[in-house]
Amino acid sequence: MSHPNTKTFYEAEAAPIFKQLKGPVESFTVKGEQELLVAAVENGIIPSGAFRDCAVLNDEAPAEEQKTLRYEAKRALEIRTLLQEEEAPSLDDKMVGFYIDQTMARATLVEGARKAIREGEEGTLTERHARLYNEAIDAAQKELFPQPNLRIAAYAASLVYRAAEKADPPQAHLLLEKYPFLQTDIEGETILSEETRSEWYSYLHEKYDPIFLTVRARLGDTKLSNASSAEATRLFMEEAGFPIASETAEGWRSIKDEEAAGFKVEPDKRMIISGRRKTELTWPVFERLMLHEVEVHARRAENGYKKGYDALQNGLPGYQESEEGFGLLLENLWSGTSPDVLGRDHYRYLTVCYAAGILDGHVPTETESLAFVSDLIASKQSGGLTDEAMISAARKNGFDHVKRAFRGMPEGKVMLSNLAYLSGKLKMMTFLEGSDMPPAELLLYMQQGKIDPTNAKHMEIMTEVNAA
Repeated sequence: MSHPNTKTFYEAEAAPIFKQLKGPVESFTVKGEQELLVAAVENGIIPSGAFRDCAVLNDEAPAEEQKTLRYEAKRALEIRTLLQEEEAPSLDDKMVGFYIDQTMARATLVEGARKAIREGEEGTLTERHARLYNEAIDAAQKELFPQPNLRIAAYAASLVYRAAEKADPPQAHLLLEKYPFLQTDIEGETILSEETRSEWYSYLHEKYDPIFLTVRARLGDTKLSNASSAEATRLFMEEAGFPIASETAEGWRSIKDEEAAGFKVEPDKRMIISGRRKTELTWPVFERLMLHEVEVHARRAENGYKKGYDALQNGLPGYQESEEGFGLLLENLWSGTSPDVLGRDHYRYLTVCYAAGILDGHVPTETESLAFVSDLIASKQSGGLTDEAMISAARKNGFDHVKRAFRGMPEGKVMLSNLAYLSGKLKMMTFLEGSDMPPAELLLYMQQGKIDPTNAKHMEIMTEVNAA
């Protein structure tokens, strides 16, 4: 590319040709998603382009997401004009610069994707615009998310194949016939030592067991359910020391919203949303959710808020990889399970790589991607590739992975954000194993804001923030 980064690309090439959308943009509704899911489970088919009207970065209507980011990008460009007049930028100016980078990357990604989709549907997409939109999407994703790594993909593939071979050797052979690239020379490598895992397990339970016991007592052991998830979350946050919003005080809110999917933290609003779930909430699942969503996502946002910087509350560019990775790793450390056990992070990574066409050179459809990830999930059970009930269950689990890979993207592009879970977990495993800090100190270090502790620029600015 001729432009060194996303923001200059946006100013020089993309912004002048991004015009207002023609006509309304339909929201991707809960009803529509449920209908797609039912069809996918029953017959294994997802229509091409089914997820294009999803918002790219959140659960808003696509038009609302685009409108919001256009406004934020306009404001960010105006702010940068003022910053460029500063010869020696202050700490505040540097933090605003991080905010601008993050904002421009997000706006560029959404703008490029929405324009490519709509102009393609209207038959007005020119060759030049198609090239510009694709370059905008690539540049933005490079700044925001990790890029596909074949070695990590091979590591994930090796876990899939070994699980299939352990469950049913003939079935594993069938899996390799369909997807030869799953056979790799990479052996599973243990990054976290037993000593490190044991140390963290003991510390986390010493710190959080009393909190969970209090939450159980206040909620009642038999009362935890999907319906009470927001109240249980509020109780946990209160016991963990978060400021809780009230009529007379600012703080965090925990709300129930059946229109939303899963569990979601909105750092800028200091809000946690408990959405609809496919299965009933249990205490072990709730505990892992609290460690991941509250003690990583929300805690880092709150500490960034306390430091007085939007960029630390909402995330420095590229923070997501280490944050998602650390959240997943804490789930493993809390439950005492090996982080190398095959899980959703491995399926997400392989689904994105497969959908992007980097595993075998073939760019698949949504239906082909569903078949791929469903085969991976089903193969870890004996007879899974031929048993109809197991196939249906695998499709149900695989549907979300496919949606995440294709959401809001034009034809030929995939969303790379879900690479962050596995690549980030591997990065954080290496970071924890190499640290001399005890768990109590290292957890506080990781919670100081939405940063990547392995990013030199992030840590340089954090040194200034903490010294101020």
